[in-house]
Amino acid sequence: MSETIFHIGHQKTGSTYLQNYFFPNLNIEYLGKINDQDKITNNSSFSKNLIKLGNELVFNNIELSQETKNFIKTFFSQTKKKILISKEGLMGDHRVNYFNGISTLNKIKNSFYNPKIIFIFREQVKWLESIYQQSVRDNSFYSPDKFLNFEKKSNYYSFESDTNLHQNVADWYTFIKYNYELFGEKNVLALPFEFFQKDKVNFYLEIMKFLEIEQDLKELLKNIEENEKKNIQTKTHHTILNKRLNHGEVVAKCFINKFYRTARQPFPILSRKLINPESFAKFINFVLIKKNYPYKFPKNTTIKIQNIYKENNKKLEILLKINLKKFGYSC
Repeated sequence: MSETIFHIGHQKTGSTYLQNYFFPNLNIEYLGKINDQDKITNNSSFSKNLIKLGNELVFNNIELSQETKNFIKTFFSQTKKKILISKEGLMGDHRVNYFNGISTLNKIKNSFYNPKIIFIFREQVKWLESIYQQSVRDNSFYSPDKFLNFEKKSNYYSFESDTNLHQNVADWYTFIKYNYELFGEKNVLALPFEFFQKDKVNFYLEIMKFLEIEQDLKELLKNIEENEKKNIQTKTHHTILNKRLNHGEVVAKCFINKFYRTARQPFPILSRKLINPESFAKFINFVLIKKNYPYKFPKNTTIKIQNIYKENNKKLEILLKINLKKFGYSC
């Protein structure tokens, strides 16, 4: 039997960096980011089966097909290798309110022999700011409070799909505790993203210890650094960096999106083919708003978020035996 490890993200927690630089240099069978883009570079039947597996794990209304079950049995059950799969999309995304996470976890538990989980979480205000910015970039026109949907609550982490978020979407304590109960505490590694930001070396060591990998650390760091130097000047890297919006552009784009045609609102006056919303937002910010610093929620929204998660963050500190206060968490 193989030992299968799933890195399930979360989004906006350094997943792309880990997928591009850290995981490929580990002494482990790393299958990469399982998504449709893999078809561009690898059109093999194995790649297609892997993408199919990822898609069927993601959607909570789809059970694993017999073809995928056979693929798991053939590939994952007939090797003694450690196999790492990384796909932060397994937890869903803001467009579907992360509603499918629990269903995905249960599919993993029921389909793989003694699987392990790596989950990276982030301080709630910063994480939700980043998610909101992504939503605005994807042409949402919600205000922060409407997007965060403070008036709605759920007693269970897995809730129905919605166009915006619920209060418990960043309740890391409840989610990690569920993982512990489902997979066993020794099979789950949960780390704060801020640990990665402050001390990458010890962050790497925690993951390697969890994976029980013996590897020369100096050689690993050297390989990561070389890969970064090779990729940092690529067009793709710069494109990703340039997609980030500053405060004024977020505010402007959230406003002007109300006037663009979409499937939900087919009648507003502006067409994206005629006036690019990103360029329009930059123009409005340059002329009227003039705020070029990173986007932040209004203070009252920040306080509201901190108060919502404060008690569960205290429980999370005890559960993980980590001082979250030093990483900026409200506890």
